[in-house]
Amino acid sequence: MGTTLYIFAWSLVFSLVLGIFCGIGRTTNVRWVRALSVGYVEIFRNIPLLVQMWWAYFGLQQVVNAAINDPLGLRILIPSTFACILALSLYTGAYMGEVVRSGIRSIPRGQWEAATSSGLSRAQTWRHVVLPQALVIVIPPMASEVLNIIKNSAIAMTIAITDLMFYSQKIEEETFAGFEAYTAGTLLFLLLTLLAVGAIYLVQWLLGLKVRTAG
Repeated sequence: MGTTLYIFAWSLVFSLVLGIFCGIGRTTNVRWVRALSVGYVEIFRNIPLLVQMWWAYFGLQQVVNAAINDPLGLRILIPSTFACILALSLYTGAYMGEVVRSGIRSIPRGQWEAATSSGLSRAQTWRHVVLPQALVIVIPPMASEVLNIIKNSAIAMTIAITDLMFYSQKIEEETFAGFEAYTAGTLLFLLLTLLAVGAIYLVQWLLGLKVRTAG
């Protein structure tokens, strides 16, 4: 449970940061930033997460060692937890970027013009007018991506991370009590997602928003 929560926490932080910057990049007038953001979204949304996780663990290690090419034959090992968090963050960040983009696009053009006419710079308009509203708007759809981080972390066992699914499988192999082991793992994942939904409802309530389901 601790490993699963650790992966979830760091992946959530990094994917949120990536999503916000990507969402802004998708709506900016700077062409190269917009092109970079579009490329990131299209690449990481269209490659299965399992493939990305395997590449982050096995492929990245090969690339790094090939680049270093140590004459003594020393090799750098990529920690499996790092690879999992990297893959989950990049994958989820692409989806969060689209959510943030839709939130920014929902802000009426008149508010941009009003902010500009009142003397605010473009950066100040983003900071004080657009982003505060957009981030509140995207809380409900963003909640689905937060829950997906928890659910998608279940495949971390494929790169030998000792999470809930890893131990469920280990118990099944040692005791042949597969039904009991995987049922317990299922219930623990359900508990985590319900706690996350509760936290999201609390945030919405504190912000004075109408509580809606994550779906």
